Amino acid sequence: MPEPFADATVRNRQPIVEELQKLLKHSTKVLEIGSGTGQHAIWFAPRLPWLIWLSSDLPNQLPAIKKWYKDFSSENLAPPIALNVSERWAITEHDAIFSANTAHIMHMREVEHMITNGARSLPNKGLFCLYGPFIFENSWLTESNRIFHRKLQDLDRHMGLRQFDDLNQLAIAGSMELIKIKPMPANNHLIVWQKNLTSTLFERI
Repeated sequence: MPEPFADATVRNRQPIVEELQKLLKHSTKVLEIGSGTGQHAIWFAPRLPWLIWLSSDLPNQLPAIKKWYKDFSSENLAPPIALNVSERWAITEHDAIFSANTAHIMHMREVEHMITNGARSLPNKGLFCLYGPFIFENSWLTESNRIFHRKLQDLDRHMGLRQFDDLNQLAIAGSMELIKIKPMPANNHLIVWQKNLTSTLFERI
């Protein structure tokens, strides 16, 4: 049987990994949330050889990830783990988190858990990198993203593109501060927060 295949991972992997090579140059272990088929993991790991890449997803996704791992192995790929963002997280000692195209698929309550629990799991100065399409205040939503948003809500009214401001407030509540919003191809963005336990920003809250 061929590996499960997600077209989007092939289209966006190169611009993402180019950013991660700069962002994660001082990281040692990355937890990927919502790894899906595992295609990002097998592409990123050999291009980020100084760190350990740990995939995670719901239990039913692990067979697909393991199949890609078997056919495209890399020394710095850790065995994937089951992770439900709304439940207790395993202690994995990661110092960075990456997640792509998950916030608009999850229900908002799950997004809240992903950011809140993710922030709690990071050490000071750890990075949280979230990729996908988002809604920004005072910015036009492109027609393709409007259509995508409507399609998601037709499938499930709890899905859809998320407001950046809502995500950023969750990050701030988790002692993370925004350090970068990088426009990416096909109307996507890479949002990067950093855990900061000493910033005066949090002392005022």
